[in-house]
Amino acid sequence: MNATSSVSVTSCNGFAGYSVTGLTLDGSGSSLYAGLYTNLDDCFSSFSIQGNGALQFQSTIDIGLPEIFLLQFSPSNQFAYGAGCARMGWVFDVFQRGSDGQLNQLSNFAAAYPPASNTNVFICPIAVSVSTKGYLAIAYSETSLDTYDTVSSDIAIYQIASSGNLELTTKSAFTTDFTAINQLRFDPTGIYLAVAGQNGIETFTLNSDGTLAQLGSAVEPNVSFVDAQWDNNGNLYAISNAALYVFTSNSGELSLMGTPYSIPATGLAVLPVDANQN
Repeated sequence: MNATSSVSVTSCNGFAGYSVTGLTLDGSGSSLYAGLYTNLDDCFSSFSIQGNGALQFQSTIDIGLPEIFLLQFSPSNQFAYGAGCARMGWVFDVFQRGSDGQLNQLSNFAAAYPPASNTNVFICPIAVSVSTKGYLAIAYSETSLDTYDTVSSDIAIYQIASSGNLELTTKSAFTTDFTAINQLRFDPTGIYLAVAGQNGIETFTLNSDGTLAQLGSAVEPNVSFVDAQWDNNGNLYAISNAALYVFTSNSGELSLMGTPYSIPATGLAVLPVDANQN
């Protein structure tokens, strides 16, 4: 594969020593957002995608230091959500996407904290995924303030309001079986949620009341998965640090397809395939 074009990412708030830490496409596939990291600030740069695939820089916004590098877009494609930790503090930001694709950080955003198991912990967001049914799932860890050990890895569900605000769904928060969660992804239907952790992958059904119901036990429980992505046919692709796994889904329950592909994996992207192409 050969590069067809390149574009420079504008520095983050004037700092030259930055790195690109994440790339996100919006729901329409017409905009690309690059998360930028420095020791003093984090930013997002917006690019429009031209007809030939080239990128045209639009703008960069400074978001402080929440360590938010990837975004998840609402079903309407109007709002983008990101979560991260800043100095052991919970950060949850929402951005409004303009008609030209540029982002504007909303200052009046509101979202209640998910519950913790006790008062002697701090909670830190790990990953966010949006369902086409109008809900947002967030994975978060609870860490002891005494030992700094992870106490539990949890998931909570929020309903997305028309204003972009998030309302915590009653009785949706729960502690998982994972020692650590690395990623979670809703499938294209928005009904099934795959959770990739240090001891396998579990899947859940999103109920009509915004709660989750687990589907069976974890698959490949001896594997630590770092990422997972669904394709448009309901298959799940997941990577460890050493291999790519492909699963078929039967109403959300996963079955391993063939033998894992041995590859040095650090990131994963799944693109839709045009059925008319050979």
